[in-house]
Amino acid sequence: MTARQGVVAAAGVVAAVLVGTALAGTAAADTAHVHGAAVPACRTADLTASLHGSQAGAGNFGKTLVLANASHRTCTVTGYPGLGLENARHKTQRIKVVWGATYFQHDPGRHTVTLKPGQAATAVLAWNAPQGRTSLTPAYLQVTPPNQRTDLTIPFAPGAIDAGTLHVTALAAQKPVKPTNPLKVSVYKFTNHGPVAGALRPGDTADVVVSGCGAGAQGLTTSKAFVGGSAQLVPSADRPTVQGFPKIARVAAGTYRVSAQCPDVATTAVTTITVQ
Repeated sequence: MTARQGVVAAAGVVAAVLVGTALAGTAAADTAHVHGAAVPACRTADLTASLHGSQAGAGNFGKTLVLANASHRTCTVTGYPGLGLENARHKTQRIKVVWGATYFQHDPGRHTVTLKPGQAATAVLAWNAPQGRTSLTPAYLQVTPPNQRTDLTIPFAPGAIDAGTLHVTALAAQKPVKPTNPLKVSVYKFTNHGPVAGALRPGDTADVVVSGCGAGAQGLTTSKAFVGGSAQLVPSADRPTVQGFPKIARVAAGTYRVSAQCPDVATTAVTTITVQ
């Protein structure tokens, strides 16, 4: 079956029509094996969801759905994401999801993608402009990772969608992004007046920002708090952590080396900060 419809409503059962958000994509086991070692499936809490880019042609529209591993462990995703739509009041809308090739992308087929911390898998999401009498106008997209029962809800306001139908390919490994500029990692003290460069004091909250990641990863930042002048980083509650996890190493008393990478880029950027 080349264009499978619906999502898995229970393990091993494929439904033809998605009503709201159902289980995502597959009836695979909860673990995969890489080089003989068991790797667990990614949980919803391990991942972040985002939409990137815009495609259009002959009444078709599309975006790239990115599921990034924001956890500290390696995990896997296999198959198709579950999808749902919500209106501006977060009320679930009745939709249909078609698995397979889209107008913009062939379907890579169901396969296991192993995600190390900071790595991501992508799928192409597509829909049509209204052509008939029925359409939906969503405000949010519900994304359920494969084999999970909870979803990630992100803004999605593409205008009217014909017949409330979404097309989506299987998840595939995100293609490596080559940096277009020299990588640079910066640490800024977070204040009520915005980020400020310079020395930190114990207990300050700081943003770790990686720039020069290339067009595919432009604007992605990692926010952490620098606690007590130690080498510990803890997540900030109000900003995304999609770059992976910066590392801090103590160089001398009050001096630390901060290193970070762009997604899927092997080059590491390093800076030195002081805590006075």
